[in-house]
Amino acid sequence: MGRYVNLTSRRQSMTAKLIQADEQTMEYYNSIKNYMLSYKNTRAEMAWYYESIKGNRKPVAKLGIRGKTLVAYFALDESDEGIERKYRLERVNGKKFVKTPLMIRIKSPRKLGYAKKCFDLVVAKYGLVFGKEQNIDYSLPYQSQEKLEEAGLIKCLSAYKPVDRVQEVEQEEIPIAVEPAQENKISLKEEVQASEVDTLISNEEVVKFVYRKKEDKKGSGKKAIVNIDTLSRKFKAHDVVNLESLKSHKLVAANVSTVKLLARGSLNKPLEIEVDDFSLQAVKMVILTGGKITKIAKASAYFDDDE
Repeated sequence: MGRYVNLTSRRQSMTAKLIQADEQTMEYYNSIKNYMLSYKNTRAEMAWYYESIKGNRKPVAKLGIRGKTLVAYFALDESDEGIERKYRLERVNGKKFVKTPLMIRIKSPRKLGYAKKCFDLVVAKYGLVFGKEQNIDYSLPYQSQEKLEEAGLIKCLSAYKPVDRVQEVEQEEIPIAVEPAQENKISLKEEVQASEVDTLISNEEVVKFVYRKKEDKKGSGKKAIVNIDTLSRKFKAHDVVNLESLKSHKLVAANVSTVKLLARGSLNKPLEIEVDDFSLQAVKMVILTGGKITKIAKASAYFDDDE
């Protein structure tokens, strides 16, 4: 009988994230929200994952928290006049952000200023008129995770994932290690940062979730390095990332035959990744977001640290 891995997923609402946000994040949140709502005919609507800002009943912006970082999404396009390269806007895919696809991470007073300038562009685009400056403190009293779960502001989902027994068979995916389900509990995250993964899961624990696939390589092409945050931007949830798909997305050259995956930035979706080599930090990012990672090799798996 096969064994199973118990994966526990906690889905935090935007309200829960605000309740547990640090003082600096709340300062940025209060500032940008007050700025947006100072315009006439604007209002805020709280959804599960984000807060929508509407102007004249149209979605013009959204506020969210990714990891521990406040982000703002705008109803803008890269071709819109006034957008400057220094803003470092990121395009976000997904049905929730079709009308507000450009995102900025607000990590500093300077980025807060850029976010306000982006909203100024939205204001000009949609003809919103400035009303009365407001200065409301939207801070909420801190609550523990247990209290938030009781209030329904954090949803806990648990599922058992079957793991096949190790079999020495060519072309078959093989778990590097298999442990009983009760020893393999991890908390999945909506988004994970490379800088935090070592505090969330140990090296010894994460290798239990890595698969190995034996595959004969043809030719002696070049080796390429791919970063996690690049995959997060270029692929959709549950996409298969392998040498073929990397080439089709033009993320590696046509003469590349081996790929190494490194941790960088953030990952906000589950992906199924097949690569020749990787760092443990990259593996952690994939596993913590509910993805799957397979090492293509002829012998035992090899790990090293990020470069």
